[in-house]
Amino acid sequence: IGCSNTKAPKPTVSATKPTPVVRQQASSASITDLKSAGFNTIALKGKKSYTQNQSIQFVVDTRGKTGYLYIVYLDNKGQTALLYPNAKSPSTELNGKFLFPRDFGGMHISATKDCKGCEEEKTTVYAILSKEPISDIKNITASHLGVAGSSSSQSKGLSMSLPGGSGKSANINIGKIEFSVK
Repeated sequence: IGCSNTKAPKPTVSATKPTPVVRQQASSASITDLKSAGFNTIALKGKKSYTQNQSIQFVVDTRGKTGYLYIVYLDNKGQTALLYPNAKSPSTELNGKFLFPRDFGGMHISATKDCKGCEEEKTTVYAILSKEPISDIKNITASHLGVAGSSSSQSKGLSMSLPGGSGKSANINIGKIEFSVK
């Protein structure tokens, strides 16, 4: 390692065109593929408790994975709402750490409680990262998230199984965050 007065030869430029990458027609995943998703493979970190009307925010970390991100809210009655993508922030491939909701269209989300007279109410938010767009994500329900019913094994998170025959659903990763509203 040192100085040298000899010049390196210039690389030769080929006159042939590069071979284009042939991709199969764009495919999509389905919410039914969630049954084989990897759980806790996406990290969501934030506060564990909020007061009513306090702004909610948390970090979504794809842990080096690239894909289409979906953020789904699940209330204590089992109803779901798709928070991202939305009209102000359409779906795109993502990879990295993001602050929700700031990095997702800049919406404002406040903590609320539906229960009357209760001390606190639990809220759960899921982040789903898929290699392919999920075509029917707007139809997601609590049962797709593995939380239908009230059995204790399901209330602790998503059910997880090994990828099925096609392997397509192995490309879906899920994380969740739970917090209470006082």
